Amino acid sequence: MYICKNRYIMFKKLFFLLLIVSLSSYATKPHVTSVKLDKEKSYVYWRGNEVGGYHDGNIKLKSGYIISDHGKLVGGKFIIDMNTITNLDIKSEKYSQKLVNHLKDDHFFDVEKFPTSILIIKNAKKISDQNYNITADLTIRGITNEINFISNVSLRGNQFQAEGDIVIDRTRWDVKYRSSIVGTVADKLIEDNIEFKVFLYSVSR
Repeated sequence: MYICKNRYIMFKKLFFLLLIVSLSSYATKPHVTSVKLDKEKSYVYWRGNEVGGYHDGNIKLKSGYIISDHGKLVGGKFIIDMNTITNLDIKSEKYSQKLVNHLKDDHFFDVEKFPTSILIIKNAKKISDQNYNITADLTIRGITNEINFISNVSLRGNQFQAEGDIVIDRTRWDVKYRSSIVGTVADKLIEDNIEFKVFLYSVSR
């Protein structure tokens, strides 16, 4: 009877030990999931400032996905359709379209030659509940530079929602029209920084 009791206790200990090892192995083993972007709902808001004012608008995404591991963001890739750039602040349809055409020409994004921009997440470090410090490669006009930004990411199974504020110095991507670095007079300056606010949503399932 005593031997049987000892065996039972040993069996319980062994069972719990194996359970702990199994759970530990699951926690450390990669559990990578790729979740597709809903390109109809997702968009990028842009804003450029100049002396005495600003212009803003939206850009749609062509495709994209995020990669998660055990419910945490670890990577992703997003292709931005530069042909979809719009203007919001100019009420005249004629002058609004004139600005859009200018943004698409070689003074700015040279969309005919470079119809897409690409953002690839290289590293995502969780800094609080849903906030990540993200390092990514951003390609505009065929030029790739590394950027850093903070993004709020909600991940639940095969669903995600993310928002992030990105500020870039356009001259790093050879967009120098009316920039201070090319000697533009003060009252004609367009700020080198362009602000983006990204809104990303997963495909509903």
